[in-house]
Amino acid sequence: MRGNVITLTGPGAEPITLTEAKAHLRVDGTDEDGLITALIVAAREHVENHTARVLVARSMRSYFPGFPARMDLVAPLQSVASVKYLEDSAGTETTLATTNYVVDAYELPGVVTEAYSTTYPTTYDHPQAVRVAFTAGYVAPFTADTTTNVLTVSGRTYTDGDVVRLTNSGGALPTGLSAGTDYYVRDASGYTVKLAATSGGTAIDITGAGTGTHFVGEIPQPIRAAMLLLIGHLYANREAVNVGNIVTTVPLAVDALLAPYRVAGF
Repeated sequence: MRGNVITLTGPGAEPITLTEAKAHLRVDGTDEDGLITALIVAAREHVENHTARVLVARSMRSYFPGFPARMDLVAPLQSVASVKYLEDSAGTETTLATTNYVVDAYELPGVVTEAYSTTYPTTYDHPQAVRVAFTAGYVAPFTADTTTNVLTVSGRTYTDGDVVRLTNSGGALPTGLSAGTDYYVRDASGYTVKLAATSGGTAIDITGAGTGTHFVGEIPQPIRAAMLLLIGHLYANREAVNVGNIVTTVPLAVDALLAPYRVAGF
């Protein structure tokens, strides 16, 4: 069962930068920066709605009228922060023990189910009786401190030993770090981490802050390509109706690129 989903914190950055979008559009000036920035947001939201996937990490919450057999969240699910419910006649909010449920982040969408040999408690009669707080998204933006070698990540937390990959939009990764390389998290604390080439190894020395927007994680390239195509289409066709020509829907190429990533049933 899918609940009512709301976003608690928006994405810390867009997956495609203004610089990258302008290069795709072959636009040199700054007069239309505001328009292009808005089109980037529109393209990202279209892709997320079309695929039922979250591109950039954000905190979210799903509401359910009670405890269903399975609580479908979104994809890709990263972690569940808490499951809370309203109990007794006063509707007191209570946190469900983590031993009472199982999180499957690999299923599409991510799902929460009842743990083996347990029974969900009875909830107060309310359309939002159960509240699941979670984090979802392919990537999370980060900045790098060249003095301390610390990465500050927006929207996601990690634990020591996690394996991550880095990507960049509209520039270059911090000096000392490379795309397409497996790195191991160390010294994780809240939203800050250091990276090592091996598990438990020495922290990588970061000698330059880089340019553009840096991300922990990778968005599939077909999804990024679909965003750029959609931005180009919206930029070239600024009205709802194309007068004097055959009217078409959003380019079929966008649908073809996104089709493998649509979450079934959403």
